[in-house]
Amino acid sequence: MSGLALWGNLVFAVPVPNPNDDWAATGAAPPILKVGEILPPRVHTPQFPPKDRRTLFTDAEISQARKNVSLYPAAKKVADDIRKEADYWAEWTDESLRDLVTSAEVPRSFELCPEGCPIHGKKIFEVTGVIYPWIIDPKKPFCVKCPIGGETYPSNDYGKFYRSGFKDRSDFNGPYVDDGRGWVGPNGQRYWFVACWNHWLWVMHAVAPHQNLQGGLAALGRAYLLTGEARYAHKAAVLLARIAEVYPNMEHESQS
Repeated sequence: MSGLALWGNLVFAVPVPNPNDDWAATGAAPPILKVGEILPPRVHTPQFPPKDRRTLFTDAEISQARKNVSLYPAAKKVADDIRKEADYWAEWTDESLRDLVTSAEVPRSFELCPEGCPIHGKKIFEVTGVIYPWIIDPKKPFCVKCPIGGETYPSNDYGKFYRSGFKDRSDFNGPYVDDGRGWVGPNGQRYWFVACWNHWLWVMHAVAPHQNLQGGLAALGRAYLLTGEARYAHKAAVLLARIAEVYPNMEHESQS
């Protein structure tokens, strides 16, 4: 183990049906999930016995990493960055963390719209210089913020709609209403406000440096290894338990 090499990746298993298309699912494409359709709970049957001990790092490796933090400024800097990210998530209540991870019925989309912003158009790409320029904040669920003018979208409270079981449309009268399947602008383009927020809540990307579940879980796990503080492991367990509830129902083609 060199330095503070406590790095890892969240790996999402993807079936490979043929050598020509690594992302194609087998069989006919499933129908698009309709807005308001509630999926029945699904339980994934474990294929292996539950873990009862640590398997990625040995006690000696963890001890060496902690020693490195105390000896080397570069290692301490890495550890401080890890703890800073982990502390962000450790401050959430258990209930708030569970609520943050939405059910599979909420669509997900990495691209908001190739035309950019409803107001600033493609200038949002030109000014920021990145392909994923929208500001995403886990503490402001289902909303995206334009980095140019600071406008937030959609105009409706999707969270209220979601919590009502996709029934309460009482505020679906604003200029940028998104029921999860996007808002269609005068240019005919669909803007995936809610789905974009939801996608980027889950994953990390070099040009989208906001807090996300993937980075948060990694930081919580690493902070626990470096400090032994149970609060980091507890918050990671809360998130993983909730993810385990919703993940079996996730299906890219019909929900994106």
